[in-house]
Amino acid sequence: MTYSSLIVLLDPDRPNQVLLKVTTEVAELFGARVIGLVASHPLAADYGDSTRAGGMADQDYASLERRTLAVKAEFHTAMSGRVQDVQWRAIMTYEPPAATVAVHARAADLILSAPAAHGSLFGTARGSSPGDLVMQAGRPVLLVPPSASALDLERVVVGWKDTRETRRAVQDALPFLRKAGRVDVVELTEEKGLPEARLRLEDVAIWMRLHGVAADAEAMTAADSRGRELDDVAAQKNAGMLVIGAYGHKRMQEVLLGGATRDFLAQPGRCCLFSH
Repeated sequence: MTYSSLIVLLDPDRPNQVLLKVTTEVAELFGARVIGLVASHPLAADYGDSTRAGGMADQDYASLERRTLAVKAEFHTAMSGRVQDVQWRAIMTYEPPAATVAVHARAADLILSAPAAHGSLFGTARGSSPGDLVMQAGRPVLLVPPSASALDLERVVVGWKDTRETRRAVQDALPFLRKAGRVDVVELTEEKGLPEARLRLEDVAIWMRLHGVAADAEAMTAADSRGRELDDVAAQKNAGMLVIGAYGHKRMQEVLLGGATRDFLAQPGRCCLFSH
């Protein structure tokens, strides 16, 4: 398994330099094709037949088109001389942008995106919600925060939870894990759950080694939010990437109660690969 085709989801209303830099590095690492994609939601003139409202919508659409063309030029400049196979797709849609991106995900092995603006889980009316994207894409999603200076695979942390989503995430992350200098599989649990967690992690570490991944495993106690504690563990280990399964519970429970998925979607401290 490898990443032969990437989609990078770009935003005409936000800086894209860091996201494009990491995308280029991933493409070079795997010799992958890159599809630059903008899926934007224009202003809808839904105020009756008002000429003023219609004129505002037309101006907004034209402005969005101009900004999208600027992003297209930025994309091709970033790829030039480094990635041979590139494509560009720009879609103006009144449907939820994440649903549009999910349709195009059929063309990719991996989607790269920035987190939502201002630490929001749901994004904006303009752009795609990271949470919706992870849920709908059917492909792994790599969130690249503005703080990421480069693709860093020297050390990768896998946040293990014995769920379908986490097993899928580890499978989807194998190309990155094989390239990593070191992989730490970490499960956070209550004190009484440590013996069983160690048995689970032994299975996971052995499976990874059979797939060419240099993996170590560690069960640790969690006192508070597992999302925050897992991020602390990743920071202590100086990990450049975190791999987690998304939405181990029903999504509404995650939104209401919090949890690791929500924490990392809203404010990732490093590149985070999600899979559902």
